[in-house]
Amino acid sequence: MKKAFITAVVALMMIAPTMCSAQTIDDAISTVGVDKFAHAGISYVINDQLHRNCHFNRFWAATTTIAIGAAKEAWIDDHFDRGDFAADCAGVLMYQIKF
Repeated sequence: MKKAFITAVVALMMIAPTMCSAQTIDDAISTVGVDKFAHAGISYVINDQLHRNCHFNRFWAATTTIAIGAAKEAWIDDHFDRGDFAADCAGVLMYQIKF
């Protein structure tokens, strides 16, 4: 029950900026964007594959995935987007929580 509560809190933190504004639903979707969900999903998959197939323990799989996300934001993108990095961290967190 505690883990489900933590997952709900993380999800609400990700969508809170769109819920607290006076925007239409289409503007809210554009604000969050598909990019953040893609970052979370890809981070989840990378973490899963490092843990299952590369036999990393949970700590090193999470650390490596977050490092990959940080390196991508720092070196590949034009500027470091903290929202994208937060979505990467959320994807790792979603994998780490057992239900």
